[in-house]
Amino acid sequence: DIAMKLAMTGTNTLYVAAEGEHGYRQRLLAWMKHHKARPANDKITFVLGQVDLFDVEESAEFARLIEAYKPKLIVVDTFAMCSGDSDENSARDMKIIIRGCKAMSSALDAVIVVVHHTNSEGKRERGSKSLRAACDTMIRVSKQDDVIAVESQKTKDTSAFEPYYLFPMAVQLGYRDNLGEDVSSIVLIPANKMIRPENELTAMQRAVLEYLTVETHASLAEIADTLEIDHRGVVGKVITRLEKLGYVQIVAGAREVTPAGRDIINAGDSTDSSDSTDSSSSENWYQPAMVESLESLESVESAGTFLPKPNSYYDRGA
Repeated sequence: DIAMKLAMTGTNTLYVAAEGEHGYRQRLLAWMKHHKARPANDKITFVLGQVDLFDVEESAEFARLIEAYKPKLIVVDTFAMCSGDSDENSARDMKIIIRGCKAMSSALDAVIVVVHHTNSEGKRERGSKSLRAACDTMIRVSKQDDVIAVESQKTKDTSAFEPYYLFPMAVQLGYRDNLGEDVSSIVLIPANKMIRPENELTAMQRAVLEYLTVETHASLAEIADTLEIDHRGVVGKVITRLEKLGYVQIVAGAREVTPAGRDIINAGDSTDSSDSTDSSSSENWYQPAMVESLESLESVESAGTFLPKPNSYYDRGA
């Protein structure tokens, strides 16, 4: 979203889609349909495939390859897929990648954004602390129920921005796959802050509550894995909220659903909205801005450049 918006302003951007590259065409089409706009062909370039930033020669060759596109923003998504055989817990290995990124940034006069996963608790990035030390800015993006929180965690030369929230909205792309199903993708829209009733459940809270009626001894990690929640830290916040509402109680080390919790499940009064899962507040950010009808755009091919994997250093089958 950021890369596309910068490209719309005339800023050259380059996006390394190192995983899930087949879905980027759908994402690009959804973005253009929603915003009813497309950047000029030469303003955004997608590199489909992995770049080994741990390999000094490959990193340097990649910098030479993309120099012709004159990017001012380079997004590496994700760090894990572009770190080769390095050990992310090794300060020595990470410093090799950091030096290569800094050299690339200096040579191309470009900002490099590295997308990296958090640890299992979702509180900080995985791996060596040398990554945090080397970054001028760190932004934490986390799923909080059905909204996405964007928070400033580190800023070197400017003041931290206030947290804001985004709502993932599905956009129908206007065609069907080979199974005859409608194809859609996701765009992010601002979520407005609003107040909800104190005892109203979100979709995630209801899912966790229903799960606990069956698996009272499940760990936070097991609940997160089963319900496909990003990390156990979010599950912990949800359960804390359910305890405060009186729907869950701890009995002999087990999390038991109370009679009030079973009543709320049976009543089926949950909505598809979501909140911040902050146990100290009943506020939420689930209300998306009004979305107008979307017009069909002809093709994704005319917006942006898709740069295939260069054979010179993708022969390893990445």
